[in-house]
This record gives sequence, structure tokens and C-alpha cells, in this order.
Amino acid sequence: MPPKPVITRTQILELMIRNPQMSQADVARALGVSRAVVNYHLKHGSTEGYTDPATKAAARLPWDDVPGEVKRNSEPYRRLRDHVLYMDTGGAGMAPERLRRLRQWYEMLADRNEVLEYSPGIEPHHGSKYGHFAYRNRGRQDRDLILRINEYTKLSKAEKELWRLPDRELWPAA
Repeated sequence: MPPKPVITRTQILELMIRNPQMSQADVARALGVSRAVVNYHLKHGSTEGYTDPATKAAARLPWDDVPGEVKRNSEPYRRLRDHVLYMDTGGAGMAPERLRRLRQWYEMLADRNEVLEYSPGIEPHHGSKYGHFAYRNRGRQDRDLILRINEYTKLSKAEKELWRLPDRELWPAA
């Protein structure tokens, strides 16, 4: 069995500073270690305030009560996080597969004329194995948002800009 690579927090930070759109998983792959190793090095000791872009994007989602299992495993949650990351970066540094899935998601929302609704009471179902999210037919009140505003999803005027479905010419390339 080959020896495990020895890495330092400095190596991780240098890589993340040179490639600011890299997630911890991307850094782990580049260094040949697990994501847990990268996470450990970043959490133990000074990280000089660095937060990876995917974590920053997830922090901008409009809910505080999403269970960890949903955050880790839910496809709708992942697409929402990818949407924020894409809107922040224009896709720079995002993996091609993430961009492809995001484009497909935009196409699905547009073609089906649907929005995504969040509620802790939505039970698991086809399309949302972990519940909490459901696709709903777009109504007039939804305008061009990708999220439905309800008692669990409240958005300021500025936040509504973030949650608009981008024009097709701004979607990730096919």
C-alpha cells in the first residue's frame, strides 16, 4: 500500500487562494487526500478567515432549519447551492459536471414551468428522496423566481435578484 501523502494547512490554503472557486472536495482530489483531511486541517488552527465558495453559497440559502441529511444528500438543495455559486462566480472554478447538472436543472424548471418550494412538512417523494422540497407549477405570484415564497421562504428585494431564473443566454454552456 502506498504511503499516505503528508499535507499541511499552508498547502491547502495556497491551493485555495490560487483557485478561489475550489471546494474542499476539489482540493482533496488535487492533493490526493480525503475531504475529511482537508476539513480537519482547515478547522484546526488559523485558516486566516478562509471559507470555501460552496460553503459561502450554502450560507446564502434562505433557511436555517434544513436538516444535515437534506443538505448532504438532497439534489434540489445541491442545485440551489450550485445556483448561488454560479450567480456569484459565473461558473469560474466550478466542475464541468456541476455546471452540466445546473444547466439541466434550469432547463427542467423552464420547460416544465415550475418552481421549487421548501417546507419542513413536505414528505419524501419521487423527485425529493429526503423531502423538504417539491416542484410546483409556476403561478403568477412566482414571477421569474426559482423558489416559491411562502411562510418558510422569505426574501428581501436584493435576495429576490439572486433567486431569479437566469436568462437562457446566461446559463452554463451545454
